[in-house]
Amino acid sequence: ISIDIKNKRDIIQSLDLFVEGDMLTGENKFKCEVCDKPVDTLKRCCIKTLPPLLVIHLKRFEFNYEKMVIEKLNSACAFPMELNMEPYTKEGIARNDPDAQKSTDFDPTMVRPPSYYSYDLVGIVVHLGSIDSGHYYSFIKERTPLQGTDCKWFEFNDVSVLPFDPKRIPQECFGGSEEVVRFSEIERCPKTYLREKPNNAYILIYERKHPPNERISLYTQSNAKQLYSESGSDTAKSCLLYTSPSPRDRQ
Repeated sequence: ISIDIKNKRDIIQSLDLFVEGDMLTGENKFKCEVCDKPVDTLKRCCIKTLPPLLVIHLKRFEFNYEKMVIEKLNSACAFPMELNMEPYTKEGIARNDPDAQKSTDFDPTMVRPPSYYSYDLVGIVVHLGSIDSGHYYSFIKERTPLQGTDCKWFEFNDVSVLPFDPKRIPQECFGGSEEVVRFSEIERCPKTYLREKPNNAYILIYERKHPPNERISLYTQSNAKQLYSESGSDTAKSCLLYTSPSPRDRQ
């Protein structure tokens, strides 16, 4: 999903705006199928089904209609290491908004476990530069620890792969301003200036939480076995090795 970040403190405010909706009034009233009359209507977006991997695009590029140019937004926008997406789903909105329960699309029997809505941050794509030129690099969390028991973070920058401390994510990815020291030709001495950070998060990747001994995959163990038996491909083998047992497989 793509979310607006301009004048937003964090992506929680952005996601709240994503599902806020617009009132259709006046000439824009919606014609009710029941009473066959134009009525004031709230039109909004929400999430019907959440994926195992959630990709969030931060809108850091916008068109400035006063200057008639495209600009990059370097303003600060924080994001959490853990994200609860339940408030932005169809059933989550209905639980908090009694009017939404009147919709014919609302299913009161829709009950999912809390883990369905819980996500961990596992990847960040950073844009460094301006609208005219720039460079992309990533911070990625291990899915399976190569050493020890804890999954570590790494920076992937072209051919360079280096360990990365996730405590530095706010400094390296949130954007905003920073102090820099430059030599002043007028005063003939170093001076401290405030400038916008050119590096900030552009794409966030969240993965649904799951038991430590299981891995989320686009394949269930059943269809991975079928794919392997039919093709014997390396892809099918890897799916078979790293998929979680489906409920049917556990029986």
